[in-house]
Formats: sequence, structure tokens, C-alpha cells
Amino acid sequence: MATMNTKACFSTVVTYFVLASFALAMEGGASARQGSLFNGDSEKRVDAVYDGGPHIFSIGAYAQYQKRAVIYGDGDIPTDWSVNHLMTYLGLDLGSWLTIQGGVGQSTLTVAGDESRDADLEWMGGAQARLLDYMLLEPIIGDDTYWFGLDLNLKYTGSRSEGFGDETLWNETFGSLTMSLTSRPERYGFMDRISLYFGPAVSVIRGTQGDEAISEDKPMGFVGGLMFAPSDNFTFNLEMQSFGDMSFGGGVGLHF
Repeated sequence: MATMNTKACFSTVVTYFVLASFALAMEGGASARQGSLFNGDSEKRVDAVYDGGPHIFSIGAYAQYQKRAVIYGDGDIPTDWSVNHLMTYLGLDLGSWLTIQGGVGQSTLTVAGDESRDADLEWMGGAQARLLDYMLLEPIIGDDTYWFGLDLNLKYTGSRSEGFGDETLWNETFGSLTMSLTSRPERYGFMDRISLYFGPAVSVIRGTQGDEAISEDKPMGFVGGLMFAPSDNFTFNLEMQSFGDMSFGGGVGLHF
């Protein structure tokens, strides 16, 4: 009973936080608010400064090696999973603060004791809300500028796997709230933007294998990564996730 109450309270807090975050972004306009954090200046953005800049469409691909522990049925002993994801996606900017994405690809699941499973179709839908984008300090003319950002990311992935025994079907609902520190080099101009981002994450896995249910062992975790933008139209990122076990991946995106 205590566990159920804890989960209910946590779900309520997360729901209110997500709604408040979207309300902030919608009220603030493009990337919510723009300004200088330490001198108090603040105004609505007139241009978007996010991955790829003020564009409408994006295409990209990413690969991820994901390692997780899952629980089968009513058991309490975790089973090791590892999944290789390869995904291509399309993105659409509904506003300067909100992007939605959809993609298809394939995943290869490896389960302890059943390592000869085939790759199968995978699909994804997601959204990114750019909530804040503030300059940390007013720079001296010609010096690099440094910015602070806050982003809300949501993603739903569905997949399946054929192997020894019954077919495995599963989906993952992923959410993260990441803070970012971004440098926009002006003195040398070798890179349009370089960002370090990190923050808490939630990942809920639900699946079935035959008549047996599958769920994640640890839903709370951490995400962090680096994003490089050599130009306004091209981004490249490296990312790690930790939900008890470490996962890592990378991707490229074109924005136009």
C-alpha cells in the first residue's frame, strides 16, 4: 500500500510539473524568455536559438546501445536486457518553442539466456519543449557568449522481438528535464554552438512475453550529453543515460 501511495504521489507531482512547464513555454513565446541572467533583463524571443536554429523541418538519425534490468511477471529478480536501436526520424516545429518528431527504425534485443534474437521494426514519437534560454553574462564585444537553457523532452518507443520461446512486445515511455550550458564562439568561429546538457529522467518499460508481463526495474535515472553544431543547419550529439546500468548513443540532424 505504501508503494502504491508513493507512486501515486510521484505521478501527481510529475503531471503538475509537466503542465506547468508547458504553460510557461506557451506564455513566454519563442523559447519562453530571453535575457541576461545576472542583470535581470528579460524579453520575449524574436528568433529561436535551439538545435538547428529557426527552421521548420528536420531529418536525422541516431543509434543507441541501451542496457536495462527488467522484471518478468511477479518476480523480484531482475533480468538483464540490452537493446541496439537504430532510428531515422522527421521533425516538425509547431512553434519556436515546440518540436514534434516521428520515426521508424529497427531494434535488436538481447536477453540473458536468449542471445539469438532477430532485429525487428521499431517506431518512435516524441516532443521537445524549449522552456528557457538565458544569456549567463553580458559578454565583452568579440568574446564568446555563454547561455543557460532548460528543455523538456518526451519520447514513446514501441518494438518487438522474435527469439527462443514466445514473441516479446514492449514499449518505453521516456521523459527528461535537462539543463544546458551553451557556448556560441564568436572570436574564432570554428563551431556555431557547443552545449553540455544534463538532468533527471524517467523511463517506464511495459511489455509482454506470451502471458507474462514485463516492466522496468528502475524507472528513475539521469541523462547527460554533448551537442555540437558546426553550422546553423547541422547538429551532432553524444548522449549517455543511467538507470542503474549505463546506456550511450549518438545522432546527427539536418535542419531546414
